Amino acid sequence: MKQNQNDQVQCSCCGGTGTVALTGVYFDTLGLLRKQKEEIHGAALARIAGCNATAMNNRLAYLEENGFVTSCVYGRKKLFSAIRKVN
Repeated sequence: MKQNQNDQVQCSCCGGTGTVALTGVYFDTLGLLRKQKEEIHGAALARIAGCNATAMNNRLAYLEENGFVTSCVYGRKKLFSAIRKVN
């Protein structure tokens, strides 16, 4: 089967817009991180959220990969902070 150059595939997640809204635990994690006055490590944020530290670090890593969060290493801790919205 030959593909026609006019054929286009639309992403089922974003509907072709190139953006996908944060939902569920990622949205909640970002909101919680934005409330912090200074950088915080994953285990401390997990205690505040009431979840497992590994789960929180995985959520923070996902948010960092997608540009919502930045991190820096301080000793043995990886500290996270939310990137502020720019309007």
